[in-house]
Amino acid sequence: MNISGSDFQTDVEKKIEENYQKLNRFLERQTEIADSFKKAKINGKLSHAYLIKANKNIDALSAARFLAMLFYCSADTPCFTCSECRKILGNFHSNLKIVEPDGTTIKKEQIQGIQEEFIKASLVEGARFFAINKAEKMSSAAANSLLKFLEEPTGKQTYGILITENIDLILPTILSRCQLLTLKKMNAESIHNDLKALGFDEEKAYFISRFSQDINDAEAFMNDPIKLSILEKIPAFVKFLSERNNESFDFYREIENIIFIDRECFRLFVDLLTFFYIDIYKIRNGYEKLFFLHEKAFIEKFSQKISKAKIINKIDYLIEISANIDYNINSQLSFDQLYMKLRG
Repeated sequence: MNISGSDFQTDVEKKIEENYQKLNRFLERQTEIADSFKKAKINGKLSHAYLIKANKNIDALSAARFLAMLFYCSADTPCFTCSECRKILGNFHSNLKIVEPDGTTIKKEQIQGIQEEFIKASLVEGARFFAINKAEKMSSAAANSLLKFLEEPTGKQTYGILITENIDLILPTILSRCQLLTLKKMNAESIHNDLKALGFDEEKAYFISRFSQDINDAEAFMNDPIKLSILEKIPAFVKFLSERNNESFDFYREIENIIFIDRECFRLFVDLLTFFYIDIYKIRNGYEKLFFLHEKAFIEKFSQKISKAKIINKIDYLIEISANIDYNINSQLSFDQLYMKLRG
């Protein structure tokens, strides 16, 4: 496929703008990490390797971009507009290398590629940076190659940032050579306000802000029609369960068609249903802060028809089903049993 110069330039500008927005959000929420990088650079105490324990969908690569900007932007604080900052935002700065999984894993050759690149003389004099996203996906050979690189870096001004969502899958020998950083979660109110500012429905935004780890996670949920459909079906399903004289199973089949798309859809359905029953328990005990706030009237009415012991029993059952979803359970059988258990 032929790409014209203007098309390439447009794609680069889009990437710069996209990463700029991500970095802005990162700096708003992760001020402690940004400040620690600034202080460590000023005092000459930067670690040569950081491991960031990230939350799903938080753009932790912004940390690597910010650190590189501290060295290459001529302003006291990164300006985001100079040529060096724009190269970093556009992922084409010669002294910043970013590694992502190639398919399902990060391969040994990818790590060796960083080493080989850093051995060569750079077109730009100064510090060199590498970032490894989803570091838990490194193959054994890749992890061992990285370990050797961390033990014998190519220069005094070589800095690495490893990002992982599962720190338990990182080799202990790599962990011991990195300074650990943990990203701070956004609070629900901030996510709610951000979603409203983006123009999303307020009722859905309220719930999803309580269910999400960060604005990226929440925005992805709001833009996923399948997830939204599952969310909308939860109150209706509980009402369906309470209508004991209802002999029609059309709605039951409608639920099946959505939640059996894949295991994650079934898991989401079970988890959201758990939150609904937790709301019933909250109301029964006089708590007003609900996940499904827009269903408060129904939850109050329903909570009077069921004992606290039964509510706890149903919550425990749902938590158990969610925990077993990854163990090749029969989803159809589990759903049928769930229906009978919750209806009883």
